[in-house]
Amino acid sequence: MAVFKGSGWRLKVVVVVAVLALGVGVTAALGALGAHDTATGTGALAAEAGGDDNTADGYNALHANTTGNRNTAVGSQALEVANSSYNSAFGRQTLAKNTSGSDNTAIGDEALRENITGIDNTAVGGGALIFQTAGDENSGLGLNAGESNISGSNNTFLGSGADVLAPALSNVTAVGSNAQVSQSDSLVLGASGVNVGINTSAPQSRLQVGAGATVSFGEYVQVPVVVSTAKKPPATDCNTSTLVGRLVLQFNGKKMILWACSMTGLWVKL
Repeated sequence: MAVFKGSGWRLKVVVVVAVLALGVGVTAALGALGAHDTATGTGALAAEAGGDDNTADGYNALHANTTGNRNTAVGSQALEVANSSYNSAFGRQTLAKNTSGSDNTAIGDEALRENITGIDNTAVGGGALIFQTAGDENSGLGLNAGESNISGSNNTFLGSGADVLAPALSNVTAVGSNAQVSQSDSLVLGASGVNVGINTSAPQSRLQVGAGATVSFGEYVQVPVVVSTAKKPPATDCNTSTLVGRLVLQFNGKKMILWACSMTGLWVKL
């Protein structure tokens, strides 16, 4: 226990309090803190004017928030300009430019850094969804996952560098390191040159089902059957480039026919 004697003890107390204030940030929470708010760091929750249940730890964390509720910002400039609710940001400049986007989670250096209005997004990994500004309900897991997405929604990126090749695609899924998707409503497994296996740990082809020869039935591949009396599939469903190799199974009422789109742009029976 420290014992102060004489009039000088008051000065010592003031010095101690000043040092403690510097430790938590001299401009932390200059405004009126709301219920259950915590501010640590220079500029943290500096503009707070009634928002509740906010936690800001780091330089300028939640700096501009006034009435947003239930936000957590840990890291320098995390949620720096936000005035919204239900966001969680862990890491330097995570959700740094977010203004009105809510229900976002960003973990990792600069994750969701450029997001402004997007909602319900989850980014885990350094640079994950870093350049997105307005997309909703996107998930990026891995270093720089989904970094090229700008305004697309309902996308999932799993793996380092898993990404889109256009900035506004929707409903895409890229699975695997450097998997790339170039059109909406699509799922891509692995980067170019990767073999995909189902029920095998060492696929030898671009797509392999099962481990090879077997002596029993059971490892089936099931495809849809078109029930139609048409003489062949529509000519517009085959071309000489992007659709070559397309297969379709048809039942014409009498027999099953397997059609293939040939390199001549015509359907042929197999």
